[in-house]
Amino acid sequence: EPPLPEEADAVEAARLELARAESLELAGRYEAARDVLDAVEQRLQGVRYELMWAELGFRRGQLLDELGDYEAAEQALVTALEVAAEQRRWSGVQAAASRLLYVVGYRQRRAEEALRYRPVAMGLSRGKPQREGSLRNSIATVLTEQGKYEEAEQEYRAALSLMEQALGS
Repeated sequence: EPPLPEEADAVEAARLELARAESLELAGRYEAARDVLDAVEQRLQGVRYELMWAELGFRRGQLLDELGDYEAAEQALVTALEVAAEQRRWSGVQAAASRLLYVVGYRQRRAEEALRYRPVAMGLSRGKPQREGSLRNSIATVLTEQGKYEEAEQEYRAALSLMEQALGS
């Protein structure tokens, strides 16, 4: 469902700024990305379009992970997952569940808890080789941390195959 007409311009501007924050994050300019996200959050005050808040939460969760604030990253990602699920935005659910698996399982060393996200993330990744490949790589990382090396190797191999399929070998 699209945003209300009176919120459409604010939502579009916020999405452009989220893309800028992602670019800054990818460039390693984490503090600048955080500043952009903080500004977006301020500009969105009063906007009721829930999907925009899910997108902002996901982006903030990824950034907090990169900054090493894993508990806050987990909180932001759980909120993003809940809002995306409530709004039936399955790509958002998949993205948040996949990142939560990594943040909770690898970063915070709570593998059993993290692997609970696996069925949801896998189900929503099927048929999307790049997403599934990235997810399987995260799963393999968590399994490696658990000492489940054979299972991890299978996941790493599947991830490699999927990424080659998605990006070319």
